[in-house]
Amino acid sequence: MPAPETMLEFEHYCRSMRVSFVVYADFESLIKPMYTCQPDPSKSYRNAYQKHTPSSFCYYVKCFDDKVYSGKPITFTIENENDDVADIFVRKLEEHTKDIYQRFFKYPMPMVITAFDKKKYKEATICHICEKDLDNDRARDHCHLTRIF
Repeated sequence: MPAPETMLEFEHYCRSMRVSFVVYADFESLIKPMYTCQPDPSKSYRNAYQKHTPSSFCYYVKCFDDKVYSGKPITFTIENENDDVADIFVRKLEEHTKDIYQRFFKYPMPMVITAFDKKKYKEATICHICEKDLDNDRARDHCHLTRIF
């Protein structure tokens, strides 16, 4: 808890910005019983009685704008007990993110600045992120996916 009479202030403005992509993922597991010997009650122990073995996964990559990028859920289910579901998940997701990087971020698109954008830029006095006075601290930026200023 903060001390009485103190003021908390939000400082991590980068965390208030919308992200371009987010990944939603879920695993399903087979739960197998574990047979162990009786632990020594005079010592600290944990009682492991089940082993969760991943059997399938699904993930979905969501873009902030479906017109820019829209994909389908990626699913996988084991075909035999030797399938390493976690490794397959990491490899598929890595392949997917590399494709997104190549398509959208490796070669950023140039800004498209309209006359209206220029006017807004010149007239701005408050930062749209932190809501503090701009003074002379200005930067032009744009969305690398939509090219919008």
